[in-house]
Amino acid sequence: MTTAACLDAALTYAERGWLIFHADGKVPFKGTHGSTDATTNETTIRRWFHEHPYANVVIVTGEASGLTVLDVDMHGHDGKATLKALWAQYGPPPPTPVSNTGGGGMHLMFAFSAAVKRGPIEGQPGLEFVNWFVAPPSMHPSGKQYQWHPKYGPDTPLAPVPEWLVALAKAARTPNRAGVDGTALRLERGQRDIRLYHEGCALRGRGYPEEAIYEALLAVNRWCCDPPLPESVVRTKAHSAAQHPLGVARPAGKTLQSVEMPP
Repeated sequence: MTTAACLDAALTYAERGWLIFHADGKVPFKGTHGSTDATTNETTIRRWFHEHPYANVVIVTGEASGLTVLDVDMHGHDGKATLKALWAQYGPPPPTPVSNTGGGGMHLMFAFSAAVKRGPIEGQPGLEFVNWFVAPPSMHPSGKQYQWHPKYGPDTPLAPVPEWLVALAKAARTPNRAGVDGTALRLERGQRDIRLYHEGCALRGRGYPEEAIYEALLAVNRWCCDPPLPESVVRTKAHSAAQHPLGVARPAGKTLQSVEMPP
């Protein structure tokens, strides 16, 4: 990858109306704010890549970009196998842009759908509707490059999210209230990170300091996460949540009432 490759790609994506930001791998550079900084402004984008010529380019999803994106993850689970099984049952989606990730997974891009809420699809390991995704020609930590599918590149018209996929996502959000149906809350891979962050933001919104958030998330992690996340990850989630504005509800989902609220 040349130093200009991601800049050229970022400018092209911005011309399409896709909000972008730059990142150090998958992490915003120090002093930047990731998706909060996302823009289509050419001057800003050129400045970013002048300051960080080897940065990755990241596309933000949602209504502003007109995108709903399904992440097919291969880290800790086989998202491709999950998707293959669903395709066998419901049929594959119509042609739509597909990015192959440096980690062996895929990003399937669809036209924005307000009916789809971003987050993991419960019961479908490795499938998640994401807030943003690292885009080609960025480099993965493995040393492999993100690449567009040879047949379904960014010029492929965006297909609507298949109705069966919308239905699966909605079904996964149907409340299964622990303590009401006799089961305890259990957060598996693909659910743990975002849930801990949201719970931390809820506590911050009610005025809790970072250390109190950390202690609360440790308890949720210990008793509800299967398997529990490393304490260093919980500390990071607590620190991120502590940046959330006081008096403001968490980014998505219901306000925390107890550790037994549904996702």
